[in-house]
Amino acid sequence: IDKLKILSESLASSIMKAEKRISDH
Repeated sequence: IDKLKILSESLASSIMKAEKRISDH
């Protein structure tokens, strides 16, 4: 299991969610 890969993927998904929220408002 590549912890770094999982961490980067979770971080990317978090950023996408944040960008969606910002674009919605």
